[in-house]
Amino acid sequence: MKTNILLLSFLLILSACKKNKEYTVKGRVLCSCSSWCEEKEFQLYQDNITLTGIGGVLTSFKTDQNGYFEVKYKAKNRFKIKLRQGSIIMDEIPIYKNVDLGTIYLEPIIKDFSIKLTVSNTYTSSDTLYYYFGTETTTVNPNYIFKAAGPFTNGELEVIQHYMFHENVIKYGEPSNLQFNYFLNDLSAIKSIYLPIEPCASPQIDVVIPVQ
Repeated sequence: MKTNILLLSFLLILSACKKNKEYTVKGRVLCSCSSWCEEKEFQLYQDNITLTGIGGVLTSFKTDQNGYFEVKYKAKNRFKIKLRQGSIIMDEIPIYKNVDLGTIYLEPIIKDFSIKLTVSNTYTSSDTLYYYFGTETTTVNPNYIFKAAGPFTNGELEVIQHYMFHENVIKYGEPSNLQFNYFLNDLSAIKSIYLPIEPCASPQIDVVIPVQ
């Protein structure tokens, strides 16, 4: 019993020390591939603990003339940190450590997508391949879906030019991906591909759909 009490006391003291210690978050914010976000205001934020209300804004700050920031904060609770500018830009930022967020891209991303087929079954003119970007659903808005009729052949089907999208929330430490979905005739047979996205890399991305 005495050992358990000592251990609990030690953990409480350790937790209190972590909360009272200052940690650093730094990074650079990109407004477009050719310009940094100059003197823009952001916040570090923690969700509130239920009932206690402990949490909220940890600090507000502005980027410098070159888009850089480096700020200190003290954690208010155990929840991971969010970077926000009105809405949340990045979440899952770890606490109780110094963190470099790297380069954060804010503006909508514009890419060309080359849709290519690898065909093992050509099908017929009565078959239709449907494809679209975003989260798969049980119903698809026809305004946001692309389609092509069979028979299908190997090679490039089309190039979708200047497709614009924006990550809803960036997850710290996770690569940026765009979800691409496709199905042949039947929506219940939908499949997904996750396309790695680098905002300022090549403007065209190849998407390969296997038609089997």
